[in-house]
Amino acid sequence: MPNPKIVKKVSPAPAQKPFGFAQDKPLTPEQFEKFLTLATSLSPENLSCDGELPPAEIRRKVRWLSREWASAEREVGRKVTEDEVWDRVVKEGEAANMKRGDVR
Repeated sequence: MPNPKIVKKVSPAPAQKPFGFAQDKPLTPEQFEKFLTLATSLSPENLSCDGELPPAEIRRKVRWLSREWASAEREVGRKVTEDEVWDRVVKEGEAANMKRGDVR
């Protein structure tokens, strides 16, 4: 057991967001559209053209799309996840349904 006379009380560190994951900078509609296009292109069906492309071509597409995603993140100034993009799609779809009175 540590000697209580020697042990110094330390305040807990303030909670911080991980670097690059600041949610305080929302995407503009144009930025969101770019990420949505990239996220859609990264789906397995679109990557492989429904299984028609050879594996080497799929890998080339993934590399290119990944570079485009990283470039878009640099423009935004933060990391953007595919989950963030798809969550916004769901939220905007639900909001549109509520406006139309199409609540399920």
